[in-house]
Amino acid sequence: MLRKFWVVIFLVMVMLLSQYAFANVISGSSLVDLANNELEMANLIDEPYFHSERNTRGKPLSINQYLAGERNLIVYGDPHGYDSETGRNRYLGYTMSNAPFTNYLFRNDATSSVGLWNRNWVPNPKYNSKTMDRPEVQGEDNFNNLIRYKESIKLGLQHISRKKPDGTLLDFPEDKIDDRQWHRYVHVYQPPTSVSWGSGIMFHTTSEGKVWYLTVPMSPEGIPKPEDLEANFNPLPSSAAKGTDTLIGVNIESSFKQDLQDIPFQWEVTKADGTPLNATDDSLEFKVASTVQNAAGTINIPSIRKEATLYVSFKMPDSGVKIKFKVNETGNQPKETNVTNNIIEAEIRPIESITITNQPYDLPYNVLSKRMQFPLANGREITADLHLPNGSWISNATGSLDVKMKPQLYLDISVMKKIRR
Repeated sequence: MLRKFWVVIFLVMVMLLSQYAFANVISGSSLVDLANNELEMANLIDEPYFHSERNTRGKPLSINQYLAGERNLIVYGDPHGYDSETGRNRYLGYTMSNAPFTNYLFRNDATSSVGLWNRNWVPNPKYNSKTMDRPEVQGEDNFNNLIRYKESIKLGLQHISRKKPDGTLLDFPEDKIDDRQWHRYVHVYQPPTSVSWGSGIMFHTTSEGKVWYLTVPMSPEGIPKPEDLEANFNPLPSSAAKGTDTLIGVNIESSFKQDLQDIPFQWEVTKADGTPLNATDDSLEFKVASTVQNAAGTINIPSIRKEATLYVSFKMPDSGVKIKFKVNETGNQPKETNVTNNIIEAEIRPIESITITNQPYDLPYNVLSKRMQFPLANGREITADLHLPNGSWISNATGSLDVKMKPQLYLDISVMKKIRR
């Protein structure tokens, strides 16, 4: 006996969505400029604090690859204090004021099974008689005792905290972390910004009078974010069928509290060989909402909405299309400290056609699954699994399709059914 089940694959448009994520790796001099601008806008400095070439004692700005990327630390000079057992340096280099820049990944000089939160921590270590002669606290104190960094320090302490077997924090647990105002115990020698981690140091004394230090990474997530514009494609197909009308949207998000007027933007839309698309042959058109615009112009973002969406549409040619979008490229209208997220670009690839498939499949009563394959454009294939939800199957089966880019994909539909007795 055969039971007939219909599996309908309705591929109206096979466009594998791809978010083009570019790593936020910032070079040393650019990071210095961003940090100085942000500190100045926060009224923490009156003139540039970090130097793009050397610190106060002539040590050059480090371009060590391990300081870039996620951490984005501003360090001068060379790492030192190498430990052959772990392969790490005690010091990453030097601060702007030439104090040793301690490495929070360096092993502890002494380890206890007891958490650190309740140690005899030294307040205001730069001016405390127990620690004021330590080399790590020499230099200025521009960023100490600021409630602005309270949350950043808290997150940093939890970041380095050891964990108990049950996964809870041992050194700075959630139910104890707020018992102290930790920003009053940390000497901040590298202020954090929205694009870089900061670093500080605090000390505790033992019953024998010994002084031990702890390096405190300071998370960017814990500081007030500067007002910013950010552009993202929404949505962004990785491919489109030749000759079809293709619509690309760009969403601009604002964190500014006020209304923004006359923000400059610019589109650059070309074929893969650099030839510009045109309105006559390629149906190229730029829009803000339903209003046709030029490739470059200005846009307003009201504070009540905090976002705006722009569109470009064109007829997909037989070659790839490169798209580049810029908003407030210079960071002057409005004033921004970080414009690395104001320029985005992507490439749309052409495909031959779009497939629509509507086909029945027979499953014997004792067969719980069936595998089917459908080739997609350009030899690409897609994989899907349709699973029976818990319980009895008394109506049409439903499921979901998750798409992942792989060298070779298949459309694999497994129709699961429960045999009723």
